[in-house]
Amino acid sequence: MWNKFIVFIFVLLASSLQAQLTFEGGVYAGGSITQVDGDNAQGFNKIGLSAGAFVQVNPSEKFGVRLELGYIGKGSRRPANPDNNDFQTWGYNFRYINIPVLADFGFEKFDVIVGPYYGYLISDSQMFNNETFDIVNPEMSKTDFGGVIGAEMDFGDNIFLAARYSMSLIPIRPSPDSANQVRWYDGGMSNVAIEILVGYKF
Repeated sequence: MWNKFIVFIFVLLASSLQAQLTFEGGVYAGGSITQVDGDNAQGFNKIGLSAGAFVQVNPSEKFGVRLELGYIGKGSRRPANPDNNDFQTWGYNFRYINIPVLADFGFEKFDVIVGPYYGYLISDSQMFNNETFDIVNPEMSKTDFGGVIGAEMDFGDNIFLAARYSMSLIPIRPSPDSANQVRWYDGGMSNVAIEILVGYKF
């Protein structure tokens, strides 16, 4: 799958380069709030970091193709509920290297970005009452393949603010609870993330 993804990236970039139009690059950083569908800890209670860099080719004024390389923290967190005498907390900590390939559609006051991403898992752990444990039986998949949609607004010539929503399209781990069917394609755990980012374009 990884080889096919790289080929897909270069085909997109090569087709854009043939237009011999404008290039730009940039960096971004911000935060993520995430949850994991299929782990029974509902809600965007996990806070993480997001950061990365990108290059973009623009075949026209209103359309571009962007390749990114970034880091994102994902996972979930079930907070305690003292009102119900529930003082236990648990959740998941995931860290990924993300490679999104995004189409950038320009409008008058903002841009819409959409496309697939490939994520490589660099670390994972499970938390229970502030203690950390390895994830076993079943283990995590090393890859996270999903989709991204978002919007960006420019402030001046270089600075932009972005909001993104992303979700896994294939499970990142079989569900520990075989009765928990989270989506039509399979039972399992899937990442869902909302990111708020500030970026700088060169």
